Amino acid sequence: MDIRIGSRATLTNTCYAPLAALFAHYQQKKLFDPLGQVQIPMRQRDFAPASKLTQILLSILAGCETLSEVNPHLRQERVLAAILGIPRLADQSSLSRTLDALTLKNIAELRTRLGHIWQPLSRVRTRDWRRYLWLDFDLSGLPCGPQAEAGQKGYFAGKKNVRGRQLARVSAIQEGETIWSAVYPGNYHTVHCLQPAVEATETALEFSPQQRQRTVWRLDGGAGSDEQLIWLLARGYHILAKGMSNRRAEALARQVQRWDPYTDNAWLGEVAPPTDYGRPVRVFVKRRWQDEQFLHSYYVSTLALPSKGSFLRLYDDRGGAEVEQFRHDKSGLSLEARRKRSFTGQQGYILLTDLAHNLLTDFAHRGLAGSPFAGYGPKRIVRDLLNMPGLVTLTENQVQIDLLSQNQFAEALAMCLVKYCSG
Repeated sequence: MDIRIGSRATLTNTCYAPLAALFAHYQQKKLFDPLGQVQIPMRQRDFAPASKLTQILLSILAGCETLSEVNPHLRQERVLAAILGIPRLADQSSLSRTLDALTLKNIAELRTRLGHIWQPLSRVRTRDWRRYLWLDFDLSGLPCGPQAEAGQKGYFAGKKNVRGRQLARVSAIQEGETIWSAVYPGNYHTVHCLQPAVEATETALEFSPQQRQRTVWRLDGGAGSDEQLIWLLARGYHILAKGMSNRRAEALARQVQRWDPYTDNAWLGEVAPPTDYGRPVRVFVKRRWQDEQFLHSYYVSTLALPSKGSFLRLYDDRGGAEVEQFRHDKSGLSLEARRKRSFTGQQGYILLTDLAHNLLTDFAHRGLAGSPFAGYGPKRIVRDLLNMPGLVTLTENQVQIDLLSQNQFAEALAMCLVKYCSG
């Protein structure tokens, strides 16, 4: 099927012409065929379960914050339905029931099939292993109602007496990819989720022993217990982790012989490792002046870097990791707003959101690089680029997509889509 993209001044038949171009490209590549192997135990009427999973993904990329927005925004989109090879798009209730019907076995199947979809596009799999692969692991709270399965009271930043679930996620920040995600009850802590995350990442990326030696896990204090760090080091990884114990940090601060300035109100010192980690490590203590007192934290790393400041600057890059891991998806892909009472339904929704994140990353890297949209995050890509009217004309062997030329981004975006769809 030949995909042609241009622009025109009048006549539109869809509000999502760029999205139609992307899905025409995906359909041409048969990208979503693996979803057909997810055997959901539900009666098939008008749509196959795989088709409804694809339509849920479509709704995420179209900017629907919840499935309740599918009917007013997408149901009338005959063009998008034709691109998917179906006569019309499913009702929001049908999509919701599909998520509710997912079983734990289906979640495992879906995770595997989504990995097969993403594998040919992943930059992590084709990276230059002369550079370290940086993996960030963290938890983020997803508040939910009291009737939601596995909704428990726990830590939710800035909120008190709230029930919810915890989203654990592993991200390759430099490549912009989400490697693995899972949902846990709200009373789970980071330390409980680290080992399953590492093992699942090894399965997803098929790490060799040599690749483990070129991989750095960057962890916050919630995962920085001695047992977890020793376990990671025994598997051959590098670490750059914040220690868990505040009491130990205060004790280590008393051992520092020299404090070197790091920022205007922070200093760094180095001490001997407080325990045997099984491999050579360096331990740094950070002192900062806050609220009329000195506060201390400590960090453990296996890397060989020229200065104490170099270690802390790399650790402080976790701030960018947090934005990439959670904030972009919560604002751009409405991650926090997508709630399902069913625990497995919530997990399925999260996995499809991860795929949407990675597809946008691929589009940004191969389609938008070098264009005026190169710095756009998920929110602006979905809102300003994919939601653009146009005229889509389908014939047996060709899809002609013309963006509405009155839109200020139409001409530049058309060139980006041509570059992406011809790749």
